[in-house]
Amino acid sequence: MMKNFWRFIYWTQFFLAYFIVPILMNYENSGEFNHRDRLRGAGKRVMYTYATYALLGGFFLSVLYVRGTFDGEQNGGFTF
Repeated sequence: MMKNFWRFIYWTQFFLAYFIVPILMNYENSGEFNHRDRLRGAGKRVMYTYATYALLGGFFLSVLYVRGTFDGEQNGGFTF
């Protein structure tokens, strides 16, 4: 029972923190006049932000892989 409650709280907080709240913040700051355009613009801005994070993360992971430090072969490398 407690394990299911903990999972519910955890995933609710995750979606609120990373999806719902950023969309609502961008919705509030939007300069559009109707609700549909404000929500669509906010969703696009959040999507572009997370797409940029994903591209940068993929780039840096590929740099680590090419350098050979991704699997910890060299001194000071990362081990996963």
